[in-house]
Amino acid sequence: MTAFEYIHYGSLTDAIIDLLNSDSHIQALAPVTVTRNLVGYDRTLRWIVISRQGGSWAWPQPAHPRIDVECYAPQGGDAEDMMETVLSVLFANQFNYVGHGVRLISVKVETSPFESTDKLTSVSRFISALRITVKPA
Repeated sequence: MTAFEYIHYGSLTDAIIDLLNSDSHIQALAPVTVTRNLVGYDRTLRWIVISRQGGSWAWPQPAHPRIDVECYAPQGGDAEDMMETVLSVLFANQFNYVGHGVRLISVKVETSPFESTDKLTSVSRFISALRITVKPA
């Protein structure tokens, strides 16, 4: 293998979902669903959606994917608390998590959490964008 050979790394989205689902701080928010989409969404429940929205990568340097986090809850304070918990869990694990083919190296907030409550349904939603540095596991 040469120094410039492409090395595949796994799913960062799956890694973050796995990390959040296995963390006791997120489990304390129960009932909460951590997922990639809103399939089966019920506005009376707590929901965390993790999605990858591009990023940058200049091979052979580590990748810097952008991850969007959306927290939904029936009450505004709950959605905000969920977002703060998600961020604290990701910061705490940024040098320690390895799984799904990725190693988390760094977590940086690209867009600070902001409220985006649905005007029609009054469902509270907090959104944040993160820039995460990863290497292959």
